[in-house]
Amino acid sequence: MYLYLFLSRSRTEIVFDFLNLPTDLHVTQGLINQQSKSHSLQLINSSDDIKVAESKINTMLDQDTSLVNLSHASLKSSLMCEIKSVINIVRQNNDLIVWGLSRSATALSQQLPFLLTL
Repeated sequence: MYLYLFLSRSRTEIVFDFLNLPTDLHVTQGLINQQSKSHSLQLINSSDDIKVAESKINTMLDQDTSLVNLSHASLKSSLMCEIKSVINIVRQNNDLIVWGLSRSATALSQQLPFLLTL
């Protein structure tokens, strides 16, 4: 992620899923603070504290977005987002997406090879 932030200096916003693991948030913020002070973290809030709506992801992306960090399965509810439609939203904006799969890897171990082809 650091290399991508270094290479994308003109696009300075990182969109981050508020329901993602707190450690992921701390690591991302640490990278910004130590290495890439020009970037900023934009948190996608959840209206119900259960799931982040795809429409919110779409409204957060703009020409300044460089990276989107999302959790496939919500930490609080274990609900999973529609990975294919979210990838399409992020690709339309020409952004890179980083998926947190730690909570979904066990439940979806048979589907993970499919996810890598999207």
